[in-house]
Amino acid sequence: MLLDAVMPGMTGFETCARLQTLSSSGQAPVLIITGLEDEESVEQAFEAGAMDYITKPVHWPVLRQRVRRLIRTQQTEKMRDDLVQMIVHDMKNPISKIQSFSEMPGC
Repeated sequence: MLLDAVMPGMTGFETCARLQTLSSSGQAPVLIITGLEDEESVEQAFEAGAMDYITKPVHWPVLRQRVRRLIRTQQTEKMRDDLVQMIVHDMKNPISKIQSFSEMPGC
């Protein structure tokens, strides 16, 4: 998601922070695009949960690469999470069989 830091009604920082609380699968990938270049604004963006920060005027090839990187990072994290869940599931299956065999009479 691309957000401008300066928006009417609610800042991009506030919007980003709210998106993070609404996201059911963890952090929603947010890239802040803004004319603000001060250190405080950069810190505020990342504290709100932004994954990246680009200043205006937008350099389109840089923006494209940053968006690709964010997408790739999200896909990698999803694959890692799926792998961890699969490993945990596979580890539980043999352990439960061992437990059931140990509880059988005569063992």
